[in-house]
Amino acid sequence: MKHKLLLLLWCFSLLVSCSNDNADEPLTDIPQSIQMKINGKYKIFQDPIVIETVFNQGQPDEYSNLIIKTWKENEYPVEKFYFAAVKRKDGKTTVHHSWYIDSEDNEYIYYPSSDVNFKIEILPNSEARILKGTFSGTIYENGGPNELLFTNGLFNIQY
Repeated sequence: MKHKLLLLLWCFSLLVSCSNDNADEPLTDIPQSIQMKINGKYKIFQDPIVIETVFNQGQPDEYSNLIIKTWKENEYPVEKFYFAAVKRKDGKTTVHHSWYIDSEDNEYIYYPSSDVNFKIEILPNSEARILKGTFSGTIYENGGPNELLFTNGLFNIQY
């Protein structure tokens, strides 16, 4: 009985010591989506794509342009959501525009310099290449009188 107890204790300690503490491995539990309510109707765009282009690489003023979109090339979905951001070397990220195309092909645009009714906040970007944030507000149809109310918008993307 004593040997069985020692063997059981040894097996338990072996299991406890085999944890994975390697922070360099990619995270797999990140929901790859952009979610929002548009005029009260819940929308989820699965598996968004992030395209990163680095400018002034290795220089103090290095920055990346991040394009986040909800469709792949040669796909023609009914609805599209897109935003573009600048990621600085110091971790600060700013959105410079966003647009949404609805199921009737109406285009709605957000430019931060001209529209204070729509806010996108990108939380600090980590070394694990995780882009997450929130958004909400009213955006307006390009050249038209219509508007859309976005609420509960969030994104959480590993790229």
